[in-house]
Amino acid sequence: MSLKKAAIYALIGLTHILLPLTSFAGIAVDLEEELNNRGENRDAEQMPFQHVRVRVGVFSYEDPDQTGLGNALAHLIARHILLNSRIGSLGVLTFEQRLPPDKQSPLSYFDKVAQVAERQDLSLAVWGVVRFIQHGLQIETYLQLPRHQHYGALSTRFHLPGATGGGLITAEVHPVRILVQRHHIAFSEINAIWHAVAETNTLYAAPNNRQKVVTRLAPDQMYTIQKHSGGWVQISTQGKLGWMARHAPCSSACAPLQEAAGFASAVLRAVEANNYRSLARNDSPALSPQAQRLGEQLLVLHSLAGKRRWSSSLLPSSVPTIISKGGPGNTTGATLKAIADLGAAIAARRHRNQSYENVRLPREALLAAARVLAQASLEDPMNITLLSNIAVLFEAAGDKARAALAKAAVESIAP
Repeated sequence: MSLKKAAIYALIGLTHILLPLTSFAGIAVDLEEELNNRGENRDAEQMPFQHVRVRVGVFSYEDPDQTGLGNALAHLIARHILLNSRIGSLGVLTFEQRLPPDKQSPLSYFDKVAQVAERQDLSLAVWGVVRFIQHGLQIETYLQLPRHQHYGALSTRFHLPGATGGGLITAEVHPVRILVQRHHIAFSEINAIWHAVAETNTLYAAPNNRQKVVTRLAPDQMYTIQKHSGGWVQISTQGKLGWMARHAPCSSACAPLQEAAGFASAVLRAVEANNYRSLARNDSPALSPQAQRLGEQLLVLHSLAGKRRWSSSLLPSSVPTIISKGGPGNTTGATLKAIADLGAAIAARRHRNQSYENVRLPREALLAAARVLAQASLEDPMNITLLSNIAVLFEAAGDKARAALAKAAVESIAP
């Protein structure tokens, strides 16, 4: 089956005198043409909703067993992000139907998601897979943060003093593509998902689902959010006024899906609006260890943002936890720990009134930091940033041979 079109939903923050307004619109885009033209440069004026500051893509869940839920799951996630992210200028593009490999484009589902996310200049992409398992369905939800979009929020940098080589060491969120949730539902619970989807399209005369139904929104119907009231938003569309629930009425079958969407919203608020409160509270057992680790990394990097001097005392208590968990995320914790130790060593050797650039770190401290990162690289040998950091440290320590090996590894991996 080839992909034909995608529905794009946009939530656009507007201001009208003292009343904040938000509009929601739908438009069709031919993604086959989007993928076929991926090698061409895209002018900003050609981007859908180019005036929107934050753009999110929610892709239909891959549905290899033909469960029929791929679009429904994407709809639930997209609507939840739209109504709960509280970002002033937000566009959510919901790409419907499957993205399977075909003869013309043998790319995998994930590869197509990645290409579209880059081409559409998305701040965040969400997608997933739904498949049959014994006695029910397994639903996996994934999230990706395109690195170029949020480099400031996803990383921090540490400059070695000029007398120690002046190199740059980078600590960054890794990986940026994660499994957010793996959720199982019984066959008997599938109807609950369809009910939730229907409710997210329904406008009521008052903020109560027992009230009269004003209208049901079509996928491409434009509307304006007039105000919020508790768990409801007032919607204006085509001359009608009604209320929509911010959270779909989900039973145990689909409530965890909204937690996955809530995590995506929390990440979005953190990297785009510098609002980390929800992320700090997002420790739900419904989320995967990878999601928990991503949240921890973002919180650590945020706590260190703008600090000119590093030391171990600045590191939040979660850093040892990140390191001890191992896996790819271990590289972020290891890098934070290594450069914090270097910062402490600089502070210890720096004389009063001495310029930072004139501090010379002992070779032993540099080699110790390099060894910490080299150990972490065993679990993540394709991490270019980590290998570059190792090269900087060996170079500063005067170990030209091992610095050259790290640089060669970077060159062999880099595209």
